[in-house]
Amino acid sequence: MADQSQVQVSRLLDEGGLSSFHIKLIIWSFFIVLIDGYDIGAIAFAAPSLVRAWGVKPSDLGPVFSASLVGILFGSAIFGWVGDYYGRRAALIGSRAYFARVESGGFPKICQ
Repeated sequence: MADQSQVQVSRLLDEGGLSSFHIKLIIWSFFIVLIDGYDIGAIAFAAPSLVRAWGVKPSDLGPVFSASLVGILFGSAIFGWVGDYYGRRAALIGSRAYFARVESGGFPKICQ
């Protein structure tokens, strides 16, 4: 224990430079963020057509816009904790199972 060498992380990062792995990581991160924000942007563009086609008031679409943001808020908090505590695999499987159950009608509907 007394003979352990210390690694200077800042020096290691400074000397390492930017590799092809880092470039790929940045590109993939960009596309993931782009895809993640697409659902919020898509509903904003579709809203005027939905109002005309369905004959609803624009204020009736408020819960639709809020639902994804509320889902992101609670989903990231809950399944982030599950991922830290039980592991990422358990969090992914649990979140997909929960989503499948909700979508299949396994839980009562909140808005009728």
